[in-house]
Amino acid sequence: MRNSGKSTSSNPAMASNPVTASNPQMQLPTNLAPHPSRNIVVPWDLLRDLIQREMSLKDHVSRLEQSVNRLGYMNQQERISYNQLEAEYDHLKASYTELVEQKTVNTQADYPEGSFRVPAPAPPSNFEKILNFE
Repeated sequence: MRNSGKSTSSNPAMASNPVTASNPQMQLPTNLAPHPSRNIVVPWDLLRDLIQREMSLKDHVSRLEQSVNRLGYMNQQERISYNQLEAEYDHLKASYTELVEQKTVNTQADYPEGSFRVPAPAPPSNFEKILNFE
């Protein structure tokens, strides 16, 4: 019974087909012949791979969420600092405006209308001193 010519393979693609066996042009090349190890699909392997991918993606999403939360916290701290600086700037600007107004009032009181004052020339800068050095 062993040598009866029938194939013992359970894969029908591996069994000899009388139509293709008689015609050599119809036979599959050896490198394209189906291999049982390549064609067997094991559902548990697929399930394990899917679970691993899902766990990997969940881990990646978790890391991204942590990064977003950390960046959100940093952004919140930067906004608080910016608001504090803006408040300080507004306070300094108001103080400066008040000082300029007081100076303008004092200057107008010191120099009545019709008087003319020539400003004193500014002392030369270090750069000008170097250029004019002889």
